[in-house]
Formats: sequence, structure tokens, C-alpha cells
Amino acid sequence: MRQVLRLLRGALRRGRGAQPIPPADLMRENSRLAARAASEIVLLGQTVNAYISRGVGFRQLLRMVAAVEGIERIRFLPHRSESTCRIR
Repeated sequence: MRQVLRLLRGALRRGRGAQPIPPADLMRENSRLAARAASEIVLLGQTVNAYISRGVGFRQLLRMVAAVEGIERIRFLPHRSESTCRIR
């Protein structure tokens, strides 16, 4: 998890602002972590459950992460919650 946090913090410092990380980049990182025996992915952000990038919403992102071989648990930790989030 420390690597992902470092990645996100670095992106913010480089001026990406509050723009979401593209889903392809997230999936590449998730696959890399799973290959290194990570079994849990933690998604965090200001309003992580309001994620949308390149046509992929939070529900789709969860499904994509769940499909990664070796990932057994997904947690998301929003700083604040968007009440309109529907996971099902």
C-alpha cells in the first residue's frame, strides 16, 4: 500500500490536481501488486466512490479490480462519501 500512496501523492505534487488516475493505469498497478503476492487492494481518495475516468465509473472499477487474479479483498476508504454511489 505504501507504493500506491507514494504514487498518488507524487501525482498530486506534479500538478495533476484532483484528476482521477486512468483505469488502465490503476489496473496495471493492481496486476503488478497481485503478481507480487498482494491479496488486498485499497482504493482511497477524497471521494473515491465518485470515481469516473474515461467512461469507467466506480462500479466498473470495482469489477475490474475484482477480476484481477490473486486479489481476494478490495476496500475503499473515501475521505467523504458521495451518497449517490450505487455498487450493485
